[in-house]
Amino acid sequence: MLLAYDEKDVAAKTHYENKYFSIDVPEDWIGYWDVIEEENSLYVDQILYRLSYKIMEAVLRYTYWI
Repeated sequence: MLLAYDEKDVAAKTHYENKYFSIDVPEDWIGYWDVIEEENSLYVDQILYRLSYKIMEAVLRYTYWI
């Protein structure tokens, strides 16, 4: 299936993927969400993935340990 330019742009802004999991968020989240990858200094070879959704001043955070 071939996507139009705008559809590819929307897909890039609503999708996150790594070797462990993938995330798709609604289009109305564009510009309000991000994923931050951090190495955890407490444990060797552990990465912390933080998914943030910013609503005005409040920030919802979901943390995944892998």
